[in-house]
Amino acid sequence: MTQYVLCRKAVFANMENILDSRRFLSLLNQYRADYDVFVSKHVSTEPKGLFTGVDASYLDYDYVIYIDPPKCGQNESKRNYAARQEYYLYAMLEDRRIADSMIGIMQEQSLVGMLSYPVDYVQSSNWEQYENWADCFKLSQRWLRENDLHVPTAIDKPPLSPLGGCAVIRCKAIENLAALQFKLFGSNYVGYLFALLCQSNGYLPQYAITSQMIVHNCLGYEASSSWMNNVLEIKKRYYRQLESYNQEREEYYAKLSRAFQAQTKLRWLLGYDRESFRTIWRYRKSKIIYWVQLHILRKGRELLQRFLPDWIFRRVMRMKRRIFGPKDFTDCV
Repeated sequence: MTQYVLCRKAVFANMENILDSRRFLSLLNQYRADYDVFVSKHVSTEPKGLFTGVDASYLDYDYVIYIDPPKCGQNESKRNYAARQEYYLYAMLEDRRIADSMIGIMQEQSLVGMLSYPVDYVQSSNWEQYENWADCFKLSQRWLRENDLHVPTAIDKPPLSPLGGCAVIRCKAIENLAALQFKLFGSNYVGYLFALLCQSNGYLPQYAITSQMIVHNCLGYEASSSWMNNVLEIKKRYYRQLESYNQEREEYYAKLSRAFQAQTKLRWLLGYDRESFRTIWRYRKSKIIYWVQLHILRKGRELLQRFLPDWIFRRVMRMKRRIFGPKDFTDCV
């Protein structure tokens, strides 16, 4: 515990992309007693401030809470973007014990260089992380070569990075950051470089998981009642109605299937199939079979007409046409 109290801690925050600045600043106030809090409103190209634009150097501290949310994507709605900050940034800042426990883990585990949240805020299986990494992959490889850093990379395996806009970083894991060359800046891109630099210096970037984080990643927007009141009840009611509708459709198609099976069986028992007659008529090699079947049908019709009352005979013929289709040449006898 003594080691934890003596460590130097700071918060480097860029609030350029923060949607609710008042709430953000009020949350940072609870850290000022034990942390040096630095806030800026614009990014910079200065690596000592971890590109957040703050007037401070990470070299003066043991641990830094890095806060720099990425910009809202071109195809991302404002509501999605707000949910990202709600579920990841504010989820960490609202409870100071989370950041303190993350620093405690890093002190106990000497190989951990950075802890960040796994971003999957709409049950998307982190597809966004792979998409961002694909855009930055070649640039990151070029950056590694230019700075003579040796870290194995693959386009289908993105490094763990603070895509949610917040992370706790061990400053020793990135101590040579200020001496490196940079030609491109941006929250997502720089986040990948932090992870690669940690690995180059013998440290591991890892994910920190909380119970609330699991809820957020499993339920998506419905995880926070402040976003959509009663949304779970609405969703339950919708799925109940959908389940009832699906059951009705299944029963309907089951009845329809049984009707078709009965019709097919009846045709087979009667030995009558309109398509077979047309095939026989089309291919004249089977004329004998055609005339035999036609003669049987004609005789059968004549027998029915002879022994049945007219009204019953007409009903039988209507039933036959209803089952086998409209009136055709076999009725013209």
